Amino acid sequence: MRACVRKLLHGTLAVALLLSLTGCWSGVELNRRAFARVMLIDKGEHGLELTLGFPLPNRMTSGKGTGGSDMSGGQPFTFITKSGDSLIEAYRRIQADMSRRITFGQLRSIVIGQAFAKEGIEPLLDFAARETRLHINASLYATEGDAKAFTTIPVTTERFPTDILANFVKEHVTITATVKDMLTAMLSGGDLLLPTLVFGNQGAAQEKRAAQWMSTNGSMLLRKGRMAGSLSTEESKGAMWILGQLKELEYVAPSPEDGKMVSYLVRHSKTKIEPKWDGTRLVIAIRCSAVATVLATDSDMDLTDPAKLASLKLPLETKLEEQLTKAVERAKKHKTEPYKFSQHIQWTYPKLWAGLQPDWRDYFAERTEVRSEFDVSIKWYGAAQGPEWNRRFHQEEESGS
Repeated sequence: MRACVRKLLHGTLAVALLLSLTGCWSGVELNRRAFARVMLIDKGEHGLELTLGFPLPNRMTSGKGTGGSDMSGGQPFTFITKSGDSLIEAYRRIQADMSRRITFGQLRSIVIGQAFAKEGIEPLLDFAARETRLHINASLYATEGDAKAFTTIPVTTERFPTDILANFVKEHVTITATVKDMLTAMLSGGDLLLPTLVFGNQGAAQEKRAAQWMSTNGSMLLRKGRMAGSLSTEESKGAMWILGQLKELEYVAPSPEDGKMVSYLVRHSKTKIEPKWDGTRLVIAIRCSAVATVLATDSDMDLTDPAKLASLKLPLETKLEEQLTKAVERAKKHKTEPYKFSQHIQWTYPKLWAGLQPDWRDYFAERTEVRSEFDVSIKWYGAAQGPEWNRRFHQEEESGS
């Protein structure tokens, strides 16, 4: 009897193991998938224009070098564009022309054109809310013209053009925004900052004339999900301080001794936001701290002197405060509040926020004072022990020799 039970158990186990090798009944094999890496959205003549970028596995050979070209001269990626009354319709039309099932598991960047942003990003919001496969950490970008210009950029330093956008995020060269930030912003009013991309003929000299070099240039202000204005590159740096997104950036400020320029690398930044309500007036205090290194100097100052090194602190902090103030004033001008001050007020003064919420943008623009305070420690002046060459050069200029 026991032998029969043992054989029955062994047989059942064998069948279960065989069934486990059959795979998922609803799965799609990897070689039947098309992995979208970037999504471009424009306002076209025939509705919304959606462009998806895909890598081409059949062109990914070991003989390819940096720049993405294979030995036959083709690129290991392609872009497909379709139009529709909605993004879902445009997406379905792209899928209809594909021999593989589109998946968004590797989508890391979404770029929206200026015309689309001016009319409102609600179609993208609706698509992101309905398409569960869309990664909420995918980065968002805006352009000064059409997002489709992204398809013409060269890939001199990377294998795929999407890698350039990914590196912008990793290096923190500009403001960062994600699908998650967009969804959160829409729940709290729809004010958001998006990094802006520009395209032009500058860049690597060896590239074809048709190729357009891509770079970052400030940021776009969204108010209730629509483009309301923009921040310059300098203003965007101030916004990065407020949002706590600054990793490291270079700054130039005048020397307090002779007014000549000194270059710094600012890093290890921290930002703390504290709203204060005295019963009649709302003040938002922004306290920022960081460490700076002297990269280069045209000044004759002897930076080995601790007192003179410390004197560089005030001009640099003044420069940073000016950038932050300009970022706030620009947002106030367009009656937007993309810096999440409202969240801090809601956490600290929930009853106050209940009264301010209906007219918050107007109250922020007209009646809220924002104060900034910087504390930057200059820790290092570089490997050079003194600017001897600067002294000799300026002495020769003054003597006329």
